[in-house]
Amino acid sequence: MSRKSLSKKEPALWYLCNSCNSNIFAKDREQHSCTEQSSDELAQNHTVVCNKRLSTNQLAEKPITDDLKGINSNKLNSLIFLHESIFPLCDLVLGDYVLISSSSLAQNAPIVRNAWPMSNANQGIVCVSGEEFRTTWTSTIDLNLTIEKVSGDLIPAVRITLQPEDSETIDKNVWPDIKKVLFIQMKGNIYCKNNVINVNFFNKQFKFTIKSLKSSPSTDELQSLVDQFQTMQINAEKCFLVTNSTTLDLHESSIDEDEVSHSKTRSKLDQIGGMTDLIAQLKDCMNIALGNTIAGSSFYVPRSVILSGQSGSGKTLLCDAVIEQSDALVLRITASEIFSKYFGESESKLLGYFEKAYKNYPNPSIIVIEEVSSICPKETKEESSKRVQMAFLNILDEIHLRKDASRLFLVTTTANLDNVNLAVRRYGRLDVEIEIPVPDPIVREQILLKQLEFVQHTLNESDVKNIANNSHGFIASDLSNLVAKAAMHASRKNPIAEPLIELNDIQSAYCQVVPSAMKEVVIKCPNVKWSDIGGQDELKLQLKQAIEWPLLHPEIFTRLGIQPPRGVLMFGPPGCSKTMIAKALATESNVNFLSIKGPELFSMWVGESERGVRDLFHKARQVAPSIIFFDEIDAIGGERSASASGSSVKERVLTQLLTEMDGVNALTNVTIVAATNRPDLIDKAIMRPGRLDRIVYVRLPDDKTRREIFRIKLSKMPLNDDVNIDSLVQRTDGYSGAEIQAICQEAAMYALEDDLNVKTIAWKYFDKAITNVKPRTSSELLKLYDDYLNESLKA
Repeated sequence: MSRKSLSKKEPALWYLCNSCNSNIFAKDREQHSCTEQSSDELAQNHTVVCNKRLSTNQLAEKPITDDLKGINSNKLNSLIFLHESIFPLCDLVLGDYVLISSSSLAQNAPIVRNAWPMSNANQGIVCVSGEEFRTTWTSTIDLNLTIEKVSGDLIPAVRITLQPEDSETIDKNVWPDIKKVLFIQMKGNIYCKNNVINVNFFNKQFKFTIKSLKSSPSTDELQSLVDQFQTMQINAEKCFLVTNSTTLDLHESSIDEDEVSHSKTRSKLDQIGGMTDLIAQLKDCMNIALGNTIAGSSFYVPRSVILSGQSGSGKTLLCDAVIEQSDALVLRITASEIFSKYFGESESKLLGYFEKAYKNYPNPSIIVIEEVSSICPKETKEESSKRVQMAFLNILDEIHLRKDASRLFLVTTTANLDNVNLAVRRYGRLDVEIEIPVPDPIVREQILLKQLEFVQHTLNESDVKNIANNSHGFIASDLSNLVAKAAMHASRKNPIAEPLIELNDIQSAYCQVVPSAMKEVVIKCPNVKWSDIGGQDELKLQLKQAIEWPLLHPEIFTRLGIQPPRGVLMFGPPGCSKTMIAKALATESNVNFLSIKGPELFSMWVGESERGVRDLFHKARQVAPSIIFFDEIDAIGGERSASASGSSVKERVLTQLLTEMDGVNALTNVTIVAATNRPDLIDKAIMRPGRLDRIVYVRLPDDKTRREIFRIKLSKMPLNDDVNIDSLVQRTDGYSGAEIQAICQEAAMYALEDDLNVKTIAWKYFDKAITNVKPRTSSELLKLYDDYLNESLKA
């Protein structure tokens, strides 16, 4: 074979790891690490095929290409598209049934689809049709997707019981026609219990959940033990094939007995941690609205509540637990059920729910609306959305006027209160606003104790308290996720026994859970410690007094009746470790660290810059204790001129910054650290006590500091015996820390220029580096710093 033909040979797509016997993509070879990790854990970073089982965290929507345009939509939705190179690894051929499991499937129920190859997609990405992507998959984050071939004989289903999402919306006279459409759609497909089926009936969408599947009596009762065993070997999941003899039934009850007992077990009020005050507030509103608590004739009765809080903070759990204590009729509304493309149908659907509550009078009724911001957004341009919004406002106004609404209670939820129309939030409509805040350490401890009641563990009270104290930014769902992942880690030690959670399991789970309250602003703390910074003892002490002392010894400040320092300003020549000290502070303080560069806050849109400052401090208060680090603060905190009108973006941002630092809202457990090279340009209002209390001059390093910097830098370099640190210290008077580091770097580069195989770095290379690297801090700049420091001390 010629060299030319060899050069055109395509590289292998897959790489076989002999350690874990897993197939991974060649492009992911460097990041593959199989030490004590399962294929599911490996799939969080890249796609893995192990034991003919595909594990991945990637799912995408398959565009409709020319070869797919003629396929019926039902058939298209029953396909799952895999890259053609995956088929031989999973022992698949075109059209094979595959069992798909994922945490993003409804009720975590596995589904069965037909495998179809594709060649023009990114390797490893699993694709489904657009309709399937939007209806079947609840999320594409943390999919934990596994796909394997369905093996063994398929069980023909004789009877399938379906439960509609809302049983009252289906007329019994219409059910036979819907059943025919369902049967055509389901015939020839395989289903498992709890699978969700969407059907379009005369342009109206219906959603059904499979509650039970049964085979024929001969299959269930008369088979021999061997036949039963062979029939049930379908990837540990009982899957059924819909045939011509399959009968579809409508499930009358909304919830089966198993789910009722489970929901009550998990949703009792005494099993919700850290929400005592919120529970009491919501129960008071509900009891007054439903007439369980007698109010005076002149007393205004609030009939609606809006629960706000970050997604995963426990809004739905709190709502369900409180409602469970009442025997009222509960009606649930979601935006997806209401909106319709037909004129007037959306408003009619919304009004229909309230009419059911009115007809239930004098019995109590509770209406729950999830994500009310979808029904009444703050801004909308769609005409249909505006009509629904006006209809909802009229309904809210009628609640207080109609007699048959006197035992009605409306509960709404939203993840962002600012996205809800202000007209809805006014008094007389959504009367009471209850916010579920980011939990503090005490609340986090109570939540953890409740979560640990459902698992076996060896943690004592001290361990739980330490976990709560170190879980900054964790909300209720994060803590639940933490315990769940710890249980999974513990189960790998002994797969056949019930997991026993230990402290090291919790510590391992920390690496896999990102705090939801910090997802928008969280940064990876740099691996810089105090020991990596030479000298600067005064500055280190100032930062410890401002940040570590209030956190470790708050009782001292309370006893003395003083407030801890609010902020620290570091100023000095460039290259004197101001930013590096902030990095060390992020690593050593063990608190949430928000790093902001001045230009990041500016926006071309009016009001967006001020909102950025407001959101930054709001987030810092939520995840307190926290540190806000402003690098080059003179970019946003520049001094205002005497003729300033306050109309420029910079002046408005500065005004917002001053208000947030020391305004009406207290900045509790939030410390501000700022750094600048030009302190003379900073507005005097920022420098007053109560904002940036401490002003620290980060000077050029003295002899002791330079010796410490050289010791740290040279400790990692192989030196010749003729290198004298004392001589280096004497010859670098007036050099900054960054320039000292540059000398070490240049000396190493000069040594490599002479010999790439050099073993040690000789003195001559340092001598040459000092000659070429000159100090760049001018005497005028140093005089400016001294004058500024003297003026600050006089003030």
